[in-house]
Amino acid sequence: MTLKIAKAMSARGMDVVIVAAEPTSNAVPSITQDSVDGVLVLRLQAIAIHDPFVSIRNEKADALLYEALESVSPDVVHVIHFSHVGIGVIDVADALRLPLVFTATDFWWRCPLERLQLPNGARCAGPGLFGAACLRHRLALHYSPETLAARAYAAVPSWVYAFLSLAARGLSSLFPFAMRAAELSRRQEQLRLYARRIELSLAPTPAVREEMLAAGFQPDSVRLLPFGIEVPEAGHSKNSQRPFTIGFVGTLRPHKGAHFLLEAASRLPAGTEAKIQIYGDRQTDAAYTQTLDDLARASAVPVTFEGAFAEGQFGRVLSGLDVVVVPSLWMENRPLVLLSSLASRKPVIVTDQPGLTCEVEHGKNGLIVPPDDPEALAKSLHQLACDPSLLERLASHPKRPMRMEIYIDALQAIYREVAYSTRSE
Repeated sequence: MTLKIAKAMSARGMDVVIVAAEPTSNAVPSITQDSVDGVLVLRLQAIAIHDPFVSIRNEKADALLYEALESVSPDVVHVIHFSHVGIGVIDVADALRLPLVFTATDFWWRCPLERLQLPNGARCAGPGLFGAACLRHRLALHYSPETLAARAYAAVPSWVYAFLSLAARGLSSLFPFAMRAAELSRRQEQLRLYARRIELSLAPTPAVREEMLAAGFQPDSVRLLPFGIEVPEAGHSKNSQRPFTIGFVGTLRPHKGAHFLLEAASRLPAGTEAKIQIYGDRQTDAAYTQTLDDLARASAVPVTFEGAFAEGQFGRVLSGLDVVVVPSLWMENRPLVLLSSLASRKPVIVTDQPGLTCEVEHGKNGLIVPPDDPEALAKSLHQLACDPSLLERLASHPKRPMRMEIYIDALQAIYREVAYSTRSE
């Protein structure tokens, strides 16, 4: 998303510089410079990967951020994510008197792991008193949800974790674990203070805005601005006689729900003339990939794993699909796969998640199924495979995502607004 915005702004004659964190390097902290598709990129090298449950800052990044932003001296700083650079970018922008705009792409301000999702996959209601829910999650993190240990952590009442978090503050100087638990217990109150310092923030969905307000952002400082999308360059399917083709495109991790699609595939009626193509990097999560392989063998229709592809090939991939399934098991945030599919007039089936249903109207430009009902997904897939007229109606519906040029128009107006406000102070 960052590069898409930068390239669109650059095409309009604006000087754009991306500052990117490179947290995995073991070299001496430094700033390197290169160019991607004509956009200048300053990379903060060797900033440590910090435990998201422990700290909201990345102290190694702060000095490099100051050096990078001072050298560029931008009119506006647009932050897309705080995860690696840390919350210190707000302090740096303030020190340099630079206006700052923030676009939330997930739920990091309420959840250290960004998704507001419990270990068992259910939706999390938030950190709770003194971060009690986060402490429970941190303790259970290394256990499969089905294990006795994970079930034991889940069974402990929230007030116990709240008490432990509060007690950890008094013991933080004595025990390393208590220090980490104490930091976690303060995470939300510290973020609340920083949230109030951001002049203008942008939420791509109403659900994200609600969580931002719960995190301490002021209502008049958070605006709803859906992501814009460019229509992928059209591709052409070489095989017009292929069977009905169902596609999944995304990260092969549990929260994206590829396994949910394959569970539904095993419930398709015998004789269904269809196939499933899974696009995504199989090296991302070896254990999960094995689960997908096992489910694929039980599918009632053929399943192939097509691997990852270059962004410029998305139109080609879509041309070979009859329907795109976005079976996410977390709240989502207007994912680009969904927006690109809708912009290309490709029918979609999505799970009932707020970051998906904000774009999809059931029976109009797509179908919506419960995220815990593979039978319902199988029924929808079979319905589309047997009813070409329904596919055509979904593809021809006028509701489409915001176009990228309109999105960029809105961003430019916001940049001018915050820059003028800062100069006027």
